[in-house]
Amino acid sequence: MTLSPIAIRARSAVTGFGDTAAAHVEALKAGRTGLKATETSRGLGPLHAASMEAGLDAGERRPYVLIDTAVKALGLSKHELKESALFTGTTTGISASEEIVYLRDKAAGLPWQAAFTCGGQGRTSAYAASAFGIEGPCFTYTTACTSTAVAAVMAARMLRQGRIRRAVVIGIDVLMKMSLEGFRLLQLYSEAGCRPFDARRDGLMLGEACAAFVLEKGDGPVQLLDGAIHHDPGHIAAGSTDGITAAAVMADALKRSGVRPGEVAAVKAHGTGTPTNDLTELNALSVAFDGKPPPFSSLKSTFGHTLGASAALELVTWSWCAEAGFVPGTHGFQQRIAESKLVPLIEPTPLGNRRGVHLFNAFGFGGTSVSFAVEVRR
Repeated sequence: MTLSPIAIRARSAVTGFGDTAAAHVEALKAGRTGLKATETSRGLGPLHAASMEAGLDAGERRPYVLIDTAVKALGLSKHELKESALFTGTTTGISASEEIVYLRDKAAGLPWQAAFTCGGQGRTSAYAASAFGIEGPCFTYTTACTSTAVAAVMAARMLRQGRIRRAVVIGIDVLMKMSLEGFRLLQLYSEAGCRPFDARRDGLMLGEACAAFVLEKGDGPVQLLDGAIHHDPGHIAAGSTDGITAAAVMADALKRSGVRPGEVAAVKAHGTGTPTNDLTELNALSVAFDGKPPPFSSLKSTFGHTLGASAALELVTWSWCAEAGFVPGTHGFQQRIAESKLVPLIEPTPLGNRRGVHLFNAFGFGGTSVSFAVEVRR
């Protein structure tokens, strides 16, 4: 069956590197990282993460400011926004707006309440729809680190079914003390440095970002082909360590996209820098590509782990780099894992004549695994 084309018409991203394609391409081509020791103005205390303070409201409107910036940068008209459907992926939603007030008031010695009353992650979509006059269906996905990957796959399928005219996909997550301390309690937060696929990896580091893109039926220079969503209920925080689940979702995504493994130019790996998940993904890549995977790298040591926003952020920025003719490297990698022969790209690497299909991986807490294929034609 021939798939009807789905064009990624517009893209935007807001991170510590800036809010333009040029700023992100320059940073990734130079191999820079946004991870640094920082003390934010939001009462989080000293931490090593990818924060963005400059030029953004540090108060309770912070999540809203990020959404406004990302959606406006898409360049859609009011009429186009009105007839669009909205697909949002997030883990924290707008709850950061209440935590900012709580931490600020507590530090000032004012009365405070421990409970958040923001109404859940769905308020993120409700805000975006109201602010931009979006009248189509609104969906919010909170499947941990796969949230915007699920959103992208589901949006593409609804477009092909003719249920919606246009999809606006938004990924948003802001640094929160609750998230930071949660990963520390799980002993998954690195204080030394995020090192995806490295023998000394000891955990992830968080980041914050908002990214958005527009999907429409039709041809374009960047196409979302198709993807697959699998679930492994074997463990709350990890899939099968042998990589079988992750390999299966990659194979399924390629099959649905009509792409052979040998046609993949590069893989945007999930690569969190955590001990189990990185080895699992390496095993999966070996299985899915018969021991010889294409070049792959992780962006988690560049942007930090932006949780539910990560798949959208990495799709947008990786595809910008592919259009510029290169694949980003894996910042911080130094030493191969003993249990695997695979090594990620270390430096930004020219694509040469290997432009074409890129496979995007996202794996999340709770066992959700997503892969989808994107074709870059220029």
